[in-house]
Amino acid sequence: MTISNLKDAEGNHPELSFMDTTLAEVDEVDLLGATIRKDLTWNHHIKKMAADAGKRLGLLRRAAPYLNPQQRATIYKSMVRSSMEYASTVWMGACSTSLDLLNAIQRRATKIIDLPETDLYKYQIQPLEQRRNVGALTLLHRMYNHDAPAPLNSLLPEPFVHRRETRLSTSQHCNALEPVKSATTSHRRTFLPATTKLWNSLPQHIVTLRDRHKFKTSINNHFSDPRQRP
Repeated sequence: MTISNLKDAEGNHPELSFMDTTLAEVDEVDLLGATIRKDLTWNHHIKKMAADAGKRLGLLRRAAPYLNPQQRATIYKSMVRSSMEYASTVWMGACSTSLDLLNAIQRRATKIIDLPETDLYKYQIQPLEQRRNVGALTLLHRMYNHDAPAPLNSLLPEPFVHRRETRLSTSQHCNALEPVKSATTSHRRTFLPATTKLWNSLPQHIVTLRDRHKFKTSINNHFSDPRQRP
């Protein structure tokens, strides 16, 4: 699979060979459960993920009459939702129309679970976007505290330097990171640019927590407040 803008006069990528054998060109490859396409979009991967989650949800729907709402919620989280969150930090920057496919699955699930809306947070059925943000921030927290693998730690942006007084600079906490510059909207939605922006918006008392479990619980509670949801 060639990921490059370099093409010949006929609009094709140059042929690649290995040990005198020309390699066949493909549009996508499956790597560790993620479908990576040559145009670096995640639409196809999320469609496949939503289709699989839909099949799992069908099993829950058929079993629902024999389960109470709490049991349905547990099965949804363990069997359906987990399949829609695998490697989410990789594809979290997908376009909204693709991510809406996953949101549609959760909306169908909440109807099957049949819990009052006020109880959804009680049983930890938060918006999928919130859960992706919490997962991404938890990974960034590991990087910030050097608890992640070394190759990941090396990607952490530098500490934010206040070059001049602005409303943004004075409102950020002391542990803010240098924003990641992006030339395109698609890049701004990816892990490092988007999560760094979220990290800089968190309250000081949360980012200074060293315990990962306490940090994760705190940001979940922070985003569960309607006034603080990103």
